[in-house]
Amino acid sequence: MYQKTIDYLNRCTENDQLANVYLFYGPDEKGKSDTAETFAKTLLNHDDARFCPDLLKIAPDENDRIVIDKAREIKRFLSLSALAQHKVIIISGAERMAETAQSALLKVLEESPSYAIIILLAKTLDSILPTIISRSTRILFWYFEPKEARGKFSEIIEKIVASDISERYALVEKILKNEPDTSRVFAEWLNFWRESFIKKLRGDSTILTTYSTDEAAIILAKLQNIYTKLVTTNMNPKFAFDEFILSLK
Repeated sequence: MYQKTIDYLNRCTENDQLANVYLFYGPDEKGKSDTAETFAKTLLNHDDARFCPDLLKIAPDENDRIVIDKAREIKRFLSLSALAQHKVIIISGAERMAETAQSALLKVLEESPSYAIIILLAKTLDSILPTIISRSTRILFWYFEPKEARGKFSEIIEKIVASDISERYALVEKILKNEPDTSRVFAEWLNFWRESFIKKLRGDSTILTTYSTDEAAIILAKLQNIYTKLVTTNMNPKFAFDEFILSLK
């Protein structure tokens, strides 16, 4: 699913061009987790990284937080000698780290040995310290649905484009009521609009017939901007839909 990302990480490993910190962010939780596991397996040269002594996994506690004790655990883990070429830490739900934990982690990053590879998995970036973000190699994980699973939101955007303003907002209200993950909606809408835009450039019939090429391109950029804000900040879903609907004719 994210083969290009995995190929990139493999090249970094083979060419000894690894970063000490990777930040996998975006709405695709499974994609981030699976890629982190695959990357760890490669780094540790271990068939089952789950049982490797050079791998540490950190996740939110029962209160859905990652507290400072976890940063101390990471420091202790890195103080031990590596049995493999690397020691790998995967931190899931990194956006739920307490500020004290992030500050302690930042100190660990500043002092971490060269063999340490830390992989942060986060849905958004706005609650992560800028100093941690700046030290990270960032990789965005979109939603990529199998073709047979796609279509639900694509059908809705077709209706929205063809409707008047009141009908558009009625459709949006249904989405807000039934779909808790707005970024998932905009991921499919962005892909759908991009595909329709490419068809328009080829002269094929699309839902964009009432839009000029320039107008369609502006809305494509708008969708990209909205999606980026949804996966990197806690953007209000209603504001996201407002911004898109008001950009339509």
